[in-house]
Amino acid sequence: MAAPTPRPARSRTIPANLHAATRARLRETDPDTARPHTCASVARWLAEAHGCPASRLAVQRLRAASEKHTSAQVTAALREEIAEAVPAILARVKRATKHLGEVAAKSKSTKDVAAATNALTRALHELATLGGVAAPIAVDLNSHGRPITLRWVDAPADDHAPAASPAAE
Repeated sequence: MAAPTPRPARSRTIPANLHAATRARLRETDPDTARPHTCASVARWLAEAHGCPASRLAVQRLRAASEKHTSAQVTAALREEIAEAVPAILARVKRATKHLGEVAAKSKSTKDVAAATNALTRALHELATLGGVAAPIAVDLNSHGRPITLRWVDAPADDHAPAASPAAE
């Protein structure tokens, strides 16, 4: 039985001078498939065109590192741009919070308080989401037709007890 011919060793890394060409090739469309080149086809291309027998995994690692770096750059640029707008937004949130406190203190309408709370909650959520510190959430301020019982600091407890308001069915 004849010994199998050994395959040439494939490199686990791609030389730095071929990184840009490899990334460019990954972005190109393969004319045979009309899809972007695969990591395996780019590895074959590196061996044929550049004499660099790189493995498919080496190409995948280079792609992943490039995407991670690009993503980090985009995130940093967006955060820098948003950071310039934060002081004005923060001032608006502070004013809205103060206004909500005034509405809650003066208004006896639960609808007004609920609307103000909903608006403030949405504003705070958007600010936190843009800042990258919150995941999307859902806040349900709908009472589904039942009365909302609010407790005012300066009101007697009996005025706002659940038994004091008629149950809505």
